[in-house]
Amino acid sequence: MLYESLSGKRKILTASLLLALLVSASAGTFSLKSSVAGSSAGQTEDSWTTMASMPTARTGVGIGVVGGRIYAIGGQAMSGATDVNEMYDPETNTWTTKTSIPQANGTTVDGGSGTAVYQNKIYCFGWELNQVYDTATDSWATKTPSPTPRTTSTACTINGKIYLIGGFDTFFLGNPIRSNVNEMYDPVSDSWTTMAPLPTAVAYCISAVVNNKIYVFGNTGGGNNETQIYDPQTNTWSYGPSMPYHVSYEAGAATTGVCAAKKIYLIGGNVYSDEFDPETGLIKPGPLT
Repeated sequence: MLYESLSGKRKILTASLLLALLVSASAGTFSLKSSVAGSSAGQTEDSWTTMASMPTARTGVGIGVVGGRIYAIGGQAMSGATDVNEMYDPETNTWTTKTSIPQANGTTVDGGSGTAVYQNKIYCFGWELNQVYDTATDSWATKTPSPTPRTTSTACTINGKIYLIGGFDTFFLGNPIRSNVNEMYDPVSDSWTTMAPLPTAVAYCISAVVNNKIYVFGNTGGGNNETQIYDPQTNTWSYGPSMPYHVSYEAGAATTGVCAAKKIYLIGGNVYSDEFDPETGLIKPGPLT
């Protein structure tokens, strides 16, 4: 079983692996090519299959896909933040333990932070942390962290640049405030550039890339169900169709490839019934469902 604490309420989740469930809202999303997503023979379209469970039960993991294999890094276990790094092979339905992340706390703790892939390396961003996992050598390196310390952010890679979006910017100071910060990281120069901010600040959201645009979904306690779309080429934001519900902590994945339609799937999460106070302008999260 997996354990997580959400807005003071404790929830229990099953540890059985569903590929999309591995992707927490704040860990960003990943894209599975059709050769990986459809590797199991005999699968029926629009159906679910239960695969091998993660050896280490946890939530809020960071996710990266390299060479058709899925890496589940860090997260929150029953005992607290964990440094576990495990690799899942969809072809063989097996798990392999890899070298642990050097610093677990602040990277993928309490719902996670952004992870992204560039040239077979997985970048794990957290509170004043930028830890890079080299899948070829099974080793870690430390790079320049984001200028704006955040956690529970989301990250995407487009044209060799990584965009770290949203999150809580005062998470470890006891007063978590959702952030609208959007920063671009260049893995080649190990440098950061501030980009156009989100129209609506978010945390515990997910993101996905389709046609070189970043789609950001979900928010925690924010009382909105907006779809925010970022175009790196013009450095501008726009809105897409609203989600049917206000959701956070959801899983998400984009399908691409020759045999797969370009779609973004949002799965699970917590649906909020928020209470808006017009006198104070504050939104009080309602019960989680």
